[in-house]
Amino acid sequence: MSAAQPVPDDGRRLEILLKDYELARMDDRSLNTIQGTAFNVIAVVVGVIAAGASSGDRGLPVAILIGAPLVPVAMLAYVLWLGAQATVRSFYMRGLEAELKKYSSAPLTSLKIPPASLVELTTVVISMRRGRRPLLLVTNLIFVVVAIGLGGLIVFIAVERIQENWQRALMGAVYAPIGLLMLWETLMATVRGRSLFQYAADRFVTLDPEKTLPKAGGNARATTHKGERGILSYLFYPRPEEWTKGLFAPIAFGCAAWATGEWGALPAFICLWLTLDLLIYQVRYQLNDVRGIGEDRTHAERRSRSRLPAGSTDEETRRNVLLSLAVAAARIGAALLIGWWTGLLAPVGVLVLLVLVITIPYEFLRGRSAAMAREAARRGRNPLDTTWAVAGVWMTVSLGYALRGGLGVDLGGLALTDPTAILATTSIAVFGTMFVLLTWALEATSYCRHAKDGPTGPGATWYRLPELERKPNVGAMLAFAGKNPVKPGPDVLPEGWIALDDARYCGRYPILRESSRLRTPWNIALMFSGLLAAPLGVRLALMDGPRPLVQAAGVALVAIGVAVLIRARAGWRHGVTIVAVAAALVMLAGFAGSGKPFLAGVPWLAASSLYALCRASSYRDLKVFSPSELAPHIKRLGGSVRLLGQLLVALVLTKETATLLRDARPGSSGQRPSAPTPQAPPPQQQPTPAGGGT
Repeated sequence: MSAAQPVPDDGRRLEILLKDYELARMDDRSLNTIQGTAFNVIAVVVGVIAAGASSGDRGLPVAILIGAPLVPVAMLAYVLWLGAQATVRSFYMRGLEAELKKYSSAPLTSLKIPPASLVELTTVVISMRRGRRPLLLVTNLIFVVVAIGLGGLIVFIAVERIQENWQRALMGAVYAPIGLLMLWETLMATVRGRSLFQYAADRFVTLDPEKTLPKAGGNARATTHKGERGILSYLFYPRPEEWTKGLFAPIAFGCAAWATGEWGALPAFICLWLTLDLLIYQVRYQLNDVRGIGEDRTHAERRSRSRLPAGSTDEETRRNVLLSLAVAAARIGAALLIGWWTGLLAPVGVLVLLVLVITIPYEFLRGRSAAMAREAARRGRNPLDTTWAVAGVWMTVSLGYALRGGLGVDLGGLALTDPTAILATTSIAVFGTMFVLLTWALEATSYCRHAKDGPTGPGATWYRLPELERKPNVGAMLAFAGKNPVKPGPDVLPEGWIALDDARYCGRYPILRESSRLRTPWNIALMFSGLLAAPLGVRLALMDGPRPLVQAAGVALVAIGVAVLIRARAGWRHGVTIVAVAAALVMLAGFAGSGKPFLAGVPWLAASSLYALCRASSYRDLKVFSPSELAPHIKRLGGSVRLLGQLLVALVLTKETATLLRDARPGSSGQRPSAPTPQAPPPQQQPTPAGGGT
């Protein structure tokens, strides 16, 4: 409590304790009556629904049958709600009895036990933890009978009376999470009753009545912690900023299907793609957010990162974590139900297993790298050095992209053992590594603050926040970008530097915009991704054979483009290079006899465009990125295309022909300019006399 309350004298205190105990006993008797009545009503309702479900064609309609079990489920939930109250009341009454014994410690002469011991005496017999074993079996039998009766009714309706698979899937999606939640709350109110009361007591003693009680004219509506999204929004779609990763699979499928002409698996691909990205892979993001909830809570970009909301208290954090884990389990169940309903249970199960296999080494290496960073800091070394665990994290991030690419390529008509499919999957994996490393290099700046003289310059000093040392896979990127942030002293790093609006926030600085070296992780990934993209594009455009000479020419073109992208400063040079290399690849495939030459440039365009976008951006730019912000990039790309076109026209055509084409483009008058009409020279002005006469 916020302030100590006055303690009444012994007589007044005893009176309060007796009255409190009396009211609690009355509530306990009323609760027993209500629970007994509720169980009777549940049994009657279940019997009525069972009779209607077993009446064949004369029974209840299907729509009513699907929703009918919700009535006894709601009543059972009410019983569980009362049971939680009973558990808390039981512990509270035992505390009251302990206080009352202080006023009369002599035992009852007839029973030889102290007075005010009824609840404690009853608990010895009926407790789920230390009660009589036969009675515990009988008590558990009640729960088992209710579960079998109600659950069996739901299963009977789904199997015997429901004919459509989608209706069965709907029932499973509704009743399975409800059943798991009710099972958990049953355990909390019975076996884990002590933990339930401990939670209630801990939260009660930390609450301030001045803040919890509503006041006239005030706003009593609960709000989320400042800078965080709502928990319901998070549970619906945990990582909205990761939407770009969901495009890898459809792009891979589209290119493969366009190359092979196999579009028959499009419905299956859409189902598996949405199941993977909206259900299965979101579970991985949720687990990742649960592990990093402490780091995200103080991040300057916590609003735009949209991670798991931590709330304003430890209890809200615990609640959000448990909700996220429960929804993650429900997502896996929903994915398997969709697979069963659509006849794709085997591939959905494989996807679930592969995501699990990907997650385990990634999280292990991430935890190991953080432990090695802590050990390095303890020994006085740089915790942001690149260790084997950090390098392992960099490599394992490619596995998720390989999974997405393999899904699209396989359903697009290319067997996974096909050389083109292997090349495509590997190229997408390396491409994904490049993308993640670029974003991590930008993210590392969000954990830094610069000195007063600015973020750049020969003497510019960057300071790292303590949170960066817990993410060495991100912090190690700064050294490759030419920044080595130092650990500030307590007098250098005030608490206010956590804020996003701090003028020294380095997340606004585009650290990758200037010319860079090849020996950086993201540039090495770009090199391999580009060199794989060239033969991949050629093979997709020319499905009749490998054409090694054409592939070698494509590799040479891409190698030149990669060299220019790495060495050039982010800007118009990147746009011209991307368009020029893509056009050259398309023309190369066209000259080789391809009927689909544009496929040759797609892999290069995807990798190089994303690379150029990240090089030109700051971390703040990425976090606030929206479709409207594509306009300047599209405009810049359009200007590069026009510049390249003007250059080609100047090299190929004469000046007169180029002028004719320019004047005849849409939006012009369409008329050829006529020769200028000779005009008479202006009359020569006579000099004016000095006296001013004419």
